[in-house]
Amino acid sequence: SDRVQLQKLAHFAELDGESVSFSGTVGEVRVMERSVRIRLETDHGGVHAYFDEHPGLDVGDEVGLSGNLRTLKGPRNPGEFDFRSYYHRRDVWGNVYKPRLSSFEPPSKLSLNTFVSSVRGTISGLFREKIGGDAGALMSALIVGLREEIPEEIRQDFADTGVIHVLAVSGLHVGYVLLIIMAVVKIARLPYRWQKWAVIACLVLYAILTGGKPSVWRATLMASLYLLAKIVQRDANLWNIIATAGVTLLLIDPRYLFDLGFQLSFAAVISIVFFYRYFEQSLPERL
Repeated sequence: SDRVQLQKLAHFAELDGESVSFSGTVGEVRVMERSVRIRLETDHGGVHAYFDEHPGLDVGDEVGLSGNLRTLKGPRNPGEFDFRSYYHRRDVWGNVYKPRLSSFEPPSKLSLNTFVSSVRGTISGLFREKIGGDAGALMSALIVGLREEIPEEIRQDFADTGVIHVLAVSGLHVGYVLLIIMAVVKIARLPYRWQKWAVIACLVLYAILTGGKPSVWRATLMASLYLLAKIVQRDANLWNIIATAGVTLLLIDPRYLFDLGFQLSFAAVISIVFFYRYFEQSLPERL
């Protein structure tokens, strides 16, 4: 709620610039270009801690750390991206610099985040072992969203050619996975309805595995709703499917409305559906 958000904002504002101590659960470990970022989930909200070297932590670890806290700053120029609002919507309220670990305990119980992190690491390890090199790193990025494993020069090549978005798991990747899963279930010769349920289950697992970005959930929900229509033998209306997917996501988290990935993903698919009929009428039939 807004009241809770204001309380968190006031709490971290009082600690701005101070040397503080936090204890909580590791929610994310991300290897960046010049540092390793840990998202620590505390009772008062999340913080990012930046380490010069990998501290050997995994998702789900219970840790205590101390360091210098800096609250997130808003944009200082017109049109500049608002990182403060972006991270506040993700319940991250400050950055801890020069962190020092004071305590560490492995996960006391298996959680969804711990399980997902373990599976992603296992799949990435298989890519490194079976494929190896830059190709294995690219597969990790395209399949499970671990972009940090791609060498910086390759990422820069993608950026220079204007296709860096290909490395971000999105609805496009869900489409690829959907085709692969449908081929597998056909080979397995499952009954018709079991094929559809198996595809839906695999898509949901894939969305969770890749971190559950709005664009991924949008594609997953749309594909699942289309398959559900087939299961109950009803005609699938694309506009109804788009609307149902959007409303469902907003009911789960209304803050998605302000997420750029949510906005662009729905804008793209709405544009495709809207303009397709005009292209179909204008182009020769053989095209």
